[in-house]
Amino acid sequence: SFELFENGESVLSQNVGIRIKGAASRSTPQKSFNIYARNEYGKDVLEYDFFDGTATKAKNGKKIDKFDSITIRNGGNDNSAAFFRDSINQQLVADRDFAMQASSECLVFIDGEYWGIYQITEKVSDDFIKSHYGIDKSDVAIIKNSELEEGTDQDLNDWNNIISKCANSDMTNTANYEEFCNKVDVQSFIDYFSAQIYWCNGDWPHNNLAVWRSNVVDASNEYSDGKWRMFLFDTEYSTGLYGGTETAVSTDVFSRMSSGFNASEIGRAVASLLKNPEFKKQFALTFMDIANNNFSQENTKSIIDKFKNTYGQYILDNYKRFYSVSLGDAKGEQKLRTEYDTITSFFNNRLSYASDSMKRALSLTGQLGTLNVNNETGGQITVNTAKIKKDQKQWTGKYFSDYEVTVKAEPDKGCRFYRWEVSGANLSESELTNPEISFVVNGSVTVTPVYEIGASSNNKGD
Repeated sequence: SFELFENGESVLSQNVGIRIKGAASRSTPQKSFNIYARNEYGKDVLEYDFFDGTATKAKNGKKIDKFDSITIRNGGNDNSAAFFRDSINQQLVADRDFAMQASSECLVFIDGEYWGIYQITEKVSDDFIKSHYGIDKSDVAIIKNSELEEGTDQDLNDWNNIISKCANSDMTNTANYEEFCNKVDVQSFIDYFSAQIYWCNGDWPHNNLAVWRSNVVDASNEYSDGKWRMFLFDTEYSTGLYGGTETAVSTDVFSRMSSGFNASEIGRAVASLLKNPEFKKQFALTFMDIANNNFSQENTKSIIDKFKNTYGQYILDNYKRFYSVSLGDAKGEQKLRTEYDTITSFFNNRLSYASDSMKRALSLTGQLGTLNVNNETGGQITVNTAKIKKDQKQWTGKYFSDYEVTVKAEPDKGCRFYRWEVSGANLSESELTNPEISFVVNGSVTVTPVYEIGASSNNKGD
């Protein structure tokens, strides 16, 4: 019997199926659970917005409030540490081009006995793909940890063949690379690997890796194109967890995943792809977009502090409830501070190590320059693939001079783009009056969009 309370009021009550889940985390006294709605239990859906509107449909942004299953998670490898590393990581990259799990927080009681704080998360499943991307469950293929979750053996063989060919072929060959691009959503692939490499996930990519695709092509649905896309989950073995070398801020994950202790075929496939000039350029720019925007100190501090300050006492209660022998109150408070200080320090110091290791892995020869964007009221600024928050008036990022960066201004309704003001880069008058400009960041470059407020949107080139 499953019952959910919100602000002291019972909002959902029904019979469900419950199954203990997890790999290493099964050994912890506080277990994770999968919760299943089934007709034979009374109802085949859990009808409630568990995630406060953050689980949304890709096509129209409408909230998802019906689920055939959810996961109640014990923090995974982070159970006796900061508990919320995975939630922090996933929230930091919620705008990127891969599937990721919405989550919320809850307290669990089993037969009336207090069982601690948990994460409610979406489950990696065909129901997730149907709800988010509008693809029938019968058409969904999911490969998780090298095993078939949904689909046919042919789907598993197809994915394995793609990765094997990348790992063992010359990906500078145009035909080989075009084949990869025809079968894989390249931006999803690059976004996913950039994030995982940045936060040093030590239990990956040999483990905790999932991909999905639609086996039916539907021109009316951009996600139903037959291409494989990435699915992010279980990222907490990262950001300094356990104090080991595999999650340390200085770790060269590029080297580790292709030839280190957790090397894998997909790691070697990435190394091979990085030799292709087109992939290499797209990866170099995207990696720095995510580093500069998603993992900025301002952004990471806000999310880390939210979890520490809101749920710190509940984590301490977990220490006491499940680890009372090894963690007393004073020791628990010190451990909690240490864990969150470790995560904060990781993100504060990761950029230089991550960019250096990327430069080596991609054989870049340029230098890091600084791009400053004055984000004026009146429009949305995008740097390559990074959308700058509208309330962030000044934005700074680092980019290698090997490639041009592209900055685009999209005026709000009732505004009109007029021109750019630029210092540190030489652009022609025609370029300065175009809402999209490209230039190499040598040294320091500052760009400022100028809008005419109250005018109709009228981008040059429209």
